[in-house]
Parts: sequence; structure tokens; C-alpha cells
Amino acid sequence: MRICPVDGCGVAIKPKLLMCPEHWGLCPRRLRSEVWRWYRAGQERKPELVTDHYRAAAKQAIEAVETALVRDEMLRRQGILL
Repeated sequence: MRICPVDGCGVAIKPKLLMCPEHWGLCPRRLRSEVWRWYRAGQERKPELVTDHYRAAAKQAIEAVETALVRDEMLRRQGILL
């Protein structure tokens, strides 16, 4: 097991998953598709299988989720989002 990489999450996830199910659901579909496009079976056990394309897609996906969380928090503080 490892920890979801989204800032402040802390949920334990299986090594082959990029992030916890809650955060994966917040990730834009386009970015989820890119992550899976570049994922190679077994890369969680064999780092040499991880491509630069996967790393870039994963980074974009994580950043998109963190941006959405910050945006939602700001909207909650303004009373716009419950």
C-alpha cells in the first residue's frame, strides 16, 4: 500500500492506483484517459516500465485535482458552494 499523492489526503491505496477513488472521481475524464493510456501493467513493481508520458499525465492529473479542491474550498468560504 501507499498513500494518495493528493496534498493532504493520506488515504492508503493499492500501488497500481494513481490516487484514491474520491480524488480519481474529481480528475477530469480527459486526464484519467491519458493516465490509463500511458500506464503499463506492472509498472508499480518495475519502475523501468514507467514512461515520461505517464509521469507527465500523472502530474497533470494530480495538479488538476488539487486545483479543483482549492477552488471548491474558496467557493465554500464565499458561501457559493455548500
